[in-house]
Amino acid sequence: RAYLDEVVSAVKDAQAILIVGPGSEKTVLYKHMLKSHPEVADKVTSVESADHPTDGQLLALARKYFVASDRMRLAI
Repeated sequence: RAYLDEVVSAVKDAQAILIVGPGSEKTVLYKHMLKSHPEVADKVTSVESADHPTDGQLLALARKYFVASDRMRLAI
C-alpha cells in the first residue's frame, strides 16, 4: 500500500494519466486510486495491457489516448 501511495503521489499533479504495463499490477494500482485517491483516479484516461512496450509503443499509446481525451474535453 505504501508503494502504491508513492506512485499516486508521483503522478497526482498530472492532467491526464495512462496506466500501462504487463500483468495485473496496473489494475491493482487503479483500484487503489479509486478507493484511496478518487481525485487522482478521475484523471486516468485508460488502463492498458502491454508486455514490455518499447518507447515508441508507449508514445503511440499516449498519443492515441491523450489526443482522444483532449478532444472530449474540448467538446464539453
